[in-house]
Amino acid sequence: MVTSPTAVDAYLASLETGDTTQQTSSPVTETAVDRYLATTTQQAQPTAPVQSTMDNLVKNKDWLGNAKTIYKHEKGEDYKGSDKDLDYWFRNRHSRFGNDLTNLGMTAYDAAELMDDDVKYAWVNSLDTWEICMG
Repeated sequence: MVTSPTAVDAYLASLETGDTTQQTSSPVTETAVDRYLATTTQQAQPTAPVQSTMDNLVKNKDWLGNAKTIYKHEKGEDYKGSDKDLDYWFRNRHSRFGNDLTNLGMTAYDAAELMDDDVKYAWVNSLDTWEICMG
């Protein structure tokens, strides 16, 4: 009875591809495969990223990082308050951007003429997050 990882891997691959020639000629038995799988460590499955919602934006590090970048560009200084206050400011900023045509135009002009690439990137990312949260 062969239980080496190579034989087991070949047997499992033959099961996935449907190659019956490997299955019939392989000396690997199902119990050997079971024993091998039972002794190998399970790899951690990647977890899906936490879906952004309006309720958890204040905890979203990307959202807050984008807010700090945009705040610094617009105010000329680093943000010094709490994450909760920054989140509140940034939600209001997005609301003005989306609901005030003049603000939208001024932001577009700013992006075309004055914004550095990191600020534009922050806007794009935060707009994507905002859209996901709004559904």
